[in-house]
Amino acid sequence: MDNYFRIMRRCDDLRSTLADAGTPLPTDTEWRRGLYHDAPVDPYLDAFTAWYTSRHGTAPDGQAARWLVEEWTHGTIAQTRLACPPHRTANVRERIALEWDDDPTTKAALALIPAWVRWCADQTGLTPNLTERAYAAATDPPATPAQDGPAGP
Repeated sequence: MDNYFRIMRRCDDLRSTLADAGTPLPTDTEWRRGLYHDAPVDPYLDAFTAWYTSRHGTAPDGQAARWLVEEWTHGTIAQTRLACPPHRTANVRERIALEWDDDPTTKAALALIPAWVRWCADQTGLTPNLTERAYAAATDPPATPAQDGPAGP
């Protein structure tokens, strides 16, 4: 329930911030549908692939990159699609690792997350300090239940 109320407050904060910036969120159902079905993947995928190729001399695994971009952008509005805070980065890593089972593309997608975070940070102008925090979330070993605290009943 804490997360439910936290997300409701964060949604209110986002609505308020965007309205103050002159870009209020649309209220029609088309916008809500667009969060999950109409988010453009190819522009992000193409730009990331070009960036990755220029830095590494080879293109990333195409299927892994597509899956990663789809997972990252799913359910987001345009203004937040490239945001890469540490918590989001760790959450995406965890979802991919847990939900994608043993598909061979899973390892390739997980390996792309650090580069994706660097690219997102470059695109959004994230400060070096915040970039390093996001990058650490993309590369540090995931926490175990013992590190997170005591397990529940």
